Amino acid sequence: MPPGWASRWQKWTGKRLWSLVQQHTQNQIGSLHGLVVTSLHYVELVKLASPHLATFYYCSDDYTQYEGWGGETVIKKEAQLVRSVNHAFFVSQVLADRAVHEYGISADRVSVSPNATDAKGLDAVDEQQMGDLFHAFPTLRRPLVGVVGGINDRLDFDLIASCADLAETGSLVLVGSVDKAFKSEGLTRLLSHPKCVFAGQQPHDKIPVWMQALDVALIPYRDTLLNRACSPMRLYDHLAAGKPVVATDCCDQVSSFHEMIHIKGQKDSFVQQVAEMICREACPGARLPAMLKAAGEHTWDVRARRLAAAFSKNMA
Repeated sequence: MPPGWASRWQKWTGKRLWSLVQQHTQNQIGSLHGLVVTSLHYVELVKLASPHLATFYYCSDDYTQYEGWGGETVIKKEAQLVRSVNHAFFVSQVLADRAVHEYGISADRVSVSPNATDAKGLDAVDEQQMGDLFHAFPTLRRPLVGVVGGINDRLDFDLIASCADLAETGSLVLVGSVDKAFKSEGLTRLLSHPKCVFAGQQPHDKIPVWMQALDVALIPYRDTLLNRACSPMRLYDHLAAGKPVVATDCCDQVSSFHEMIHIKGQKDSFVQQVAEMICREACPGARLPAMLKAAGEHTWDVRARRLAAAFSKNMA
């Protein structure tokens, strides 16, 4: 990327990027089918490209909540970008609704395309893989309760600690990299909790093993604007694992799966639900068919086909 692509020099870098696009295609703009941008910092590039080809915006998060991005400035720039492109895709209904109601975009120029899961995650993990996991982490004890994904300020660590305190919990495992810049009393407590196992960042192909190893999975989001509008990949990976999930009611997209995920708005009811799910697991290795069926409808392949159809429709 040219220096300054996300700075106050965006107008210059927009011109530079457009020039590079033209050079890359040997100035045969007609050979390009369209241009997709993934950040509001590309607004100048879109302005230059729009007269020549179809342009699209793919928004993967609520950038107004990103530290240092500018709040109201982000809103104005994103509104400008969305109004300039042929069509905009948002990973959540919350973000799409904002484009329609706050940016004034007609609903037919906006689509929702959430995150998804890898179809391979639907494959059952074999006994050898499960055995290797417990061999690598010998302090793990069933029943396993756990959080898989980034360990950061999006999570309610006091709630996680309460689940670790349950007599029914064997081990509470946290799989994912811990944000080194984040500090909290709840996280500190977990780091020294006798039942907690921090597995750290794991290879991508090991994530399905961890998710299927859990007896009860947790999506313990805090109630924040960022969480309300997000599209958690861990949600769809948990569906593919097919193991029981208990989640807070702090993410609209997670809550939309309330028929197969246990959504609890209060701390006491959340923890009680976890305890009940542990006791209910008569067959720890069983996977829930309804979750597997839902996961099959939310794979990256399915998303890609729908995106391709939307691109074709809006380039006609």
